[in-house]
Amino acid sequence: MSRSSGPQQRHKIPEMDVWQFAQLMKERFQILHEPLGGKAYWYRFTGSPYNAFCTECRSLSVMAHNRGSRLSPLVIKQVLAKFGVSEKEFLEALEGKPLSGPSDQIETTRKPN
Repeated sequence: MSRSSGPQQRHKIPEMDVWQFAQLMKERFQILHEPLGGKAYWYRFTGSPYNAFCTECRSLSVMAHNRGSRLSPLVIKQVLAKFGVSEKEFLEALEGKPLSGPSDQIETTRKPN
């Protein structure tokens, strides 16, 4: 059985740059992020009330790969689950928000010098 790259591919959560994912989560779902001091490649995502030391605060620490610049689909799904964001809501937000070009192109584009 071969894999199809048709319409089903669009409904999968892609690997993303940390800054792209963080920007989308902040703008669309009011979830903030910060690097974890002293832990290379780790980031903390925090939801309301935005205080990681408060017992009612929802926060999740995750590790990025590719020298701390990329988040895998599995990690993204963990963040979404923690903050009650459905995959459908996330994909709709991703399709409606050009982060670095067309919504199906997730790679970072460089500006010419």
